[in-house]
Amino acid sequence: PFGTGMARVVEWVVLGLIALPSFSTRRLGRYDLVHVLVWLHLSLACIRHVPLFALAVAPGLARMLDGLPLARRDAGHVRLGWSAWPVAMALALVLAVGLGVRLGGFSPRTWPLEALATLDRQPVEAQLFHEQDWGGMIEERCRPRRRAFLDDRFELFGKEAILQYIDAMQGGPEWDALDGRQRFAVVWVRPDRGLARRLLADPGWQVLHRDAVSVLFRRQASPAVGQARRDHPDATSGARPTS
Repeated sequence: PFGTGMARVVEWVVLGLIALPSFSTRRLGRYDLVHVLVWLHLSLACIRHVPLFALAVAPGLARMLDGLPLARRDAGHVRLGWSAWPVAMALALVLAVGLGVRLGGFSPRTWPLEALATLDRQPVEAQLFHEQDWGGMIEERCRPRRRAFLDDRFELFGKEAILQYIDAMQGGPEWDALDGRQRFAVVWVRPDRGLARRLLADPGWQVLHRDAVSVLFRRQASPAVGQARRDHPDATSGARPTS
């Protein structure tokens, strides 16, 4: 959605493409123009393409920037000497890495990092239902590795599946249908979700972890299932949830 950090990349690049031709003496070539149009279309359809759009447009923008009046005014002057800035930046980067400064990563105020250790203690084969934008983090951070139920690649799942997922997140009737098919053993959602409120009131679910970012639930085995496992341990030990 526009207004978010990734969408602002598109906003600024599009504004630049509109404004620069009015001041620059250079124009986009056909090769650059095709890249701009194709990647603009893809990024407007799916926000995950926005960084690729910025990379594809950069060469064309650079050529138009070279055609600005300020750039042409300095073109006839030969610059002597060298700048210390590249060396200073390289030394600063080496120093930061040597001191262990984190230059990027997941923010614990946004991502449910505190619950990862609790999730890692759950069986890997346990079917997990979770926030869609946590899918990539689950597959990258969980140890042992765990398969995500879905991730932010909307175009791969289809409109019907996404609408069902949204209703399930709100604790609506689609949760019953989806859970009936998948038989989720673990649920990991944000505290303000309707599904979180529903499972908190359901005695069949146990809270394993809860903080300001996420709530992690585990399904409690019913007495009938527990008795069946005690009576027929061999028949239930190899069972796996459907996917």
